[in-house]
Amino acid sequence: MSFPMALPEPPALAAWFAEARAARKEVLLVIRAWPHGPSAETLVASCGEQWHSLWRDAERGETCVVETLLDERAAAGPQRFEVLAAWAQTAREETHEVVVGATPPPLTRALHFAAAFGDHPPSGPWGGLPSACAFRPSRAWVWNRDGCWQVDRYALATEAAAAPGGTSLARSPEGGVQDEERDAPSMAALEAADLTCDAAFHARVRDVLCGVERGAWRKVVLSRAKRHPAPPGLSVTSFLGRFAHSPRPPRFVFALRLPGGRLFAGASPELLLEAGERGVCSMALAGTQRVPRAAGDDKRRSLAAALLVDPKELREHHEVVTGVGERIASLGWRVHAQESPQVLHLDTLVHLWTPLPLMPVAEDASPPWRLVRAMHPTPAVGGAPAKEALAYLDATESRARGLFSGCIGWLEDQRRCTVAVALRCALLTPDHLWIYAGAGVVAGSDAAREWAETEGKMAAMEEVWGV
Repeated sequence: MSFPMALPEPPALAAWFAEARAARKEVLLVIRAWPHGPSAETLVASCGEQWHSLWRDAERGETCVVETLLDERAAAGPQRFEVLAAWAQTAREETHEVVVGATPPPLTRALHFAAAFGDHPPSGPWGGLPSACAFRPSRAWVWNRDGCWQVDRYALATEAAAAPGGTSLARSPEGGVQDEERDAPSMAALEAADLTCDAAFHARVRDVLCGVERGAWRKVVLSRAKRHPAPPGLSVTSFLGRFAHSPRPPRFVFALRLPGGRLFAGASPELLLEAGERGVCSMALAGTQRVPRAAGDDKRRSLAAALLVDPKELREHHEVVTGVGERIASLGWRVHAQESPQVLHLDTLVHLWTPLPLMPVAEDASPPWRLVRAMHPTPAVGGAPAKEALAYLDATESRARGLFSGCIGWLEDQRRCTVAVALRCALLTPDHLWIYAGAGVVAGSDAAREWAETEGKMAAMEEVWGV
């Protein structure tokens, strides 16, 4: 089923197929400008549930809605990002591209991907998913500040007159999806292992602080999950609407349909890596204070000023800045960071953040995409030193984080990509809504304060979803 709103099949399609075959390509990519196309909200609302994924980057003014997939790839283990990069390269080499109208942005040519927090396939409500997957759209729409484009990919094995096909990950019968309830532990186990009750969380914070005192690690980020009954009437259209007119929107809004009738969606302020015409950059985002939605400018300024001088928050933030620099140094890159953090204002939260321009310092510096593997998970979502912190999390967090605090974005090739850290997110299953949040524990952390931080982050998403 195609969207009610779409450009008609181009008259020259048969000729383009012939060109692609003559060039010995396997895929025909047709990108057509749509000067008066509908908005993303209008298009998503018009199609009901007939779409696969959505990506919005407020800073770049870009939105992409994917209807169906041409194909997809799954990867697991330490080389999962390399596997995705190799597929992106193959996809470029086997594609014959036709552009009609205005010059399109790189996002029109990209593969989209999502990767879990860890290298191994996740469990619990995430059961049946690979630890990383990339998908090549069959039909998609891309918007930026200059216009709208419809993107159609055709496998040359199909007839020239056939509409873009492919399968959606959400509708594919394959993938070994496990039943959520059978795969999930009991709620009693959740309360003990996943820190949904404050007593368990306080105990885990004390355990981490003991490790800090004995020098086992400097920082560990603990995660929490809340499970709500799935409220009736939840829709991605209303989810998008929450941010469409916000004076302080998060940079990234995303939604991805998963097998088993599941939906992963979030609104993340955190960039992991951007590479392209604007150079290569990342950011450090650590240190948080909740802000009442009704707070005026004076209250916001007061909270921001307090955050900028809070020793614990500054210590946590510093770990992220230095950690990123340490991880990319062996790849021939260097961080050029300012000395002091800034304050990022969102609707109900303020964060310490530092822009991190990344510069190659060696002639044989690795391509930017390899930095994703080096940085993920960053100290903002894992800890420091990475090896020790991640080993502790692997041993103590029995429920996998799944895509929470993983990464999501798009990849054209190893030098052009945008990757967000998957924060402020939720997993919607047929029966439940899971909301996730984390808090960094460093020397000077207070368990009650860290609990309040996770509650504030979760409350922001609970408000968005109306629970």
